[in-house]
Amino acid sequence: MTILSHNVFWFQGMPLLSNVPQALRVEVLKALVELYGEIDPDVFCFQEIQSADVFRLLGESLGLSGIYCSGRMLVQYGGAIFWHSRTRFVDAINVREYPQRMWQIFTIGLGKEDNVTLCNIHLPSNRQLRKEVASRRRFEELQAATRTFPKVVLGDFNEEPGGILSDFMNGQGYRDSAELFGQGKRPTTIKGKRIDQIWIHELIGDWVVDYGVMTKYQLSTCIEGKTHLSDHLPVWIRLKMEKN
Repeated sequence: MTILSHNVFWFQGMPLLSNVPQALRVEVLKALVELYGEIDPDVFCFQEIQSADVFRLLGESLGLSGIYCSGRMLVQYGGAIFWHSRTRFVDAINVREYPQRMWQIFTIGLGKEDNVTLCNIHLPSNRQLRKEVASRRRFEELQAATRTFPKVVLGDFNEEPGGILSDFMNGQGYRDSAELFGQGKRPTTIKGKRIDQIWIHELIGDWVVDYGVMTKYQLSTCIEGKTHLSDHLPVWIRLKMEKN
């Protein structure tokens, strides 16, 4: 089972001069959907879905069922999960009481008996908050999001590994999937940062068989006025499934 995470940058393409999304570029959305086909994920976790209308258009383009969660304090920072019919989807919760942006908790089946709970998350950046406040808020939100111990936590952490968030996750028994596969130096943004992460709880560490991240060259585009399809790169993991 392949699980992909991507901050789609509101399907605006790069560059974008405003922090508030305008109307999406449909050609950017369709180009990204085609790119995802190269990975063929069973489950998609998206960040920066700005509206229910964009969510519906994305679902139609993917041809998949999904659940949308608007941003709590900043509505434009919504998220979404989608899954293939071949995926045994169990349930989901959109958490709306606390996050500045969003997180979603959901459960999928890996076989006849094995289920795994995941958290799709987008933590605050320094853009709307002072650096110290943003750092504290990220930590508090991650603590809250992992209180029920989802086995996979993935999304845009807005903080590179090696800081307080990594210390917390390691202390809770999670492992950085990029490090597990010797790819800890590979960036996940166009500007060379690794703020998009997939953390795996050690209880299912042996279920993970692969980790990958696209390059910025794969997201380069000839769409007028744009250089890249997003400022973030898609990342994914593959989990082995129980044989039926």
